[in-house]
Amino acid sequence: MNNVRRQWDDRALMSCSSLSGVLFQGLSEQANSVLHVWHAWIIREIFLPKLPVGARVLDLGCGYGRLSKIIATERPDIELIGQDLAMAYCTMFALNHGPCTLANATQPPFVDNAFDGIISITCLMYVPPAEIFQTLQMLRRILRPGGVLVSVDPGHELQRLVARLRGKKSHSPTGGEGFSRQDYRRMFEQASFVVAETGGNSFLSAALITPGVARSNSRWVGGALASLGQRDHQLGGYSRFALHRWIAAKKSGT
Repeated sequence: MNNVRRQWDDRALMSCSSLSGVLFQGLSEQANSVLHVWHAWIIREIFLPKLPVGARVLDLGCGYGRLSKIIATERPDIELIGQDLAMAYCTMFALNHGPCTLANATQPPFVDNAFDGIISITCLMYVPPAEIFQTLQMLRRILRPGGVLVSVDPGHELQRLVARLRGKKSHSPTGGEGFSRQDYRRMFEQASFVVAETGGNSFLSAALITPGVARSNSRWVGGALASLGQRDHQLGGYSRFALHRWIAAKKSGT
C-alpha cells in the first residue's frame, strides 16, 4: 500500500487537475474526456436521484474532485466529504469542495451511518483482493440504512485481453486490478449490499481497443468516441467486455 501511495502522490503532483492524472495515462485527453462524461452521466442519472435533500456524500478516491464538482453544481444541497490516498489531491479537494481525509479505501475513518451516499470511482481496483470483503463491509457500515454506493471499476476480461495483445501484465501502471463481471456483482452481495442497478461502457470500449484510436487526437475520432459514449448512456450493458462497469448498491434497512 505504501508503494501505491507513493505512485499516486507522484501522479497527483505531476498531473494536477488533468483527466490523465486520475483516469488512463495511456489514453488521449479527448478519450479520457469521453470517459469522464460517461462517469458524470452515472453520477447525474443513477446516483443523485437516489439521494434525499441535504444528503451527506463521501467521494472515495476523490482525486481533485472532478465528480464532486458535478454533484455540487447539480445538487448544492448535498454536503461533500472527500477521501484520497494522495495529499496533493486532498489539498485540491479541500480548497474547492469541502473537507477531505487522507486515508486508503480499506480504512475509512468515519463513524457508523455517517453518509447517505458514497461514490467509489475506480477506487476498489486498488484494494488488495484479500481485503475487498472487509472494505465493502466497512463502506456498508458508514452508510445510513437505505444509503447507496455507486462503484465504477475496470472489467478484468477486457483488461486481460488488452494486456495479452500488448504483451504486458493485466494491471494498471499504479497497480490496480479489474474485476470479472461475475465477481464484481458477487462481492457486493457477499458484503450484504442489495444490488439495484448495473451497467457498463461496451460501445466506447470496443472503439478504444481498436488500434490507433485510444491515443488519437483527431477531431473525427473524438466525435466518434463522444457518439459511442452517448450510446453507452442508454444502451451500455453489464457486458463481459467493458473497459469500466458500474454497480449501484444499497444498504438495506430502515
